[in-house]
Amino acid sequence: MRFRPVSSSARRAHAAAVRLLLLAAAVAVGCASPTFPGGEAPPQTPVGVKSDLYRVGASDQLTIRVLPDPAIERTVIVRPDGYFSLDLIGDVEAAGKTPSEIAADVEARMQEFRQSPSASVSLEGPMSNAVAVLGEV
Repeated sequence: MRFRPVSSSARRAHAAAVRLLLLAAAVAVGCASPTFPGGEAPPQTPVGVKSDLYRVGASDQLTIRVLPDPAIERTVIVRPDGYFSLDLIGDVEAAGKTPSEIAADVEARMQEFRQSPSASVSLEGPMSNAVAVLGEV
């Protein structure tokens, strides 16, 4: 059996068809919704929402809001010593606490300066769970 050579235009048409097929497959995979055990998607905690399971550590970025007026809203980064600074009350310990525990501490310390303060702490950037690998591969 003899094979005859394929023309360059036929090769280009074949390559274009293969690319189109791969593109269609990629779009189909990207549009498919993921399946998880039990048929449910895992719960997602959007950035900026309080999480009572997360313990704050050094380098985490927090947003602190204190009401009533005049409102205080600050985005802070927890220092390596585990503290951050806030207007009126100074250094606040954050390392090892949940955002709601930090909010309760801020509210208690703000009592001296405001009537019925309401504080909220949101985790904006969880940076304390970094892992460093040293050595050779």
